[in-house]
Amino acid sequence: MVAATANSLQIAARKAIHVKRRQLAMEDADYRALLRRVAGVDSSTQLTPSQVSAVLREMDRLGAPGIRNQVTGGGNLGREAPVSPDTRHLSPENEWRFTFHAAAARQPYLKKIYILAVKIGEKQTPPVPVMSKAWVEGTVRQSAGLNAPGIRGVAKPLPLCETDELHRVIQILAEWLRKLGGKP
Repeated sequence: MVAATANSLQIAARKAIHVKRRQLAMEDADYRALLRRVAGVDSSTQLTPSQVSAVLREMDRLGAPGIRNQVTGGGNLGREAPVSPDTRHLSPENEWRFTFHAAAARQPYLKKIYILAVKIGEKQTPPVPVMSKAWVEGTVRQSAGLNAPGIRGVAKPLPLCETDELHRVIQILAEWLRKLGGKP
């Protein structure tokens, strides 16, 4: 009976991961990269309970809403304790929080920019979890035709960009990632 309960909890947790994956509109390659980065596995079926929690926390950090635990009736699966107001500014991922609370028309573009910033960060020596918003804005501002011929740079801060400008940011970052040997 205990094994059956543990198994049903594991299945529910994997379902939560896949729901959050859909909420984040993650492509398969991005999802697998997240699993490898966070847990070192290629499939959610290979996750241990602690790895499931780590993956859910990472998806929450990326902006997926909480999911009520239907098996135990408990709180939200994968939710971390809230960050205290006095340390909120110290967490680098918080500078990207605007990405996941933007207007619906801009959100897919901003999520793609965030994913590219993560991929570029992985290519750095030493690797970093995610490139800073300031780095992205500075790189894009300087890229007015230099790194991506035919693509104008963008001088606005990311939260103020319109969709056409965000599209140009994606093109510039994708070209930057290609130059580092990555796949956008």
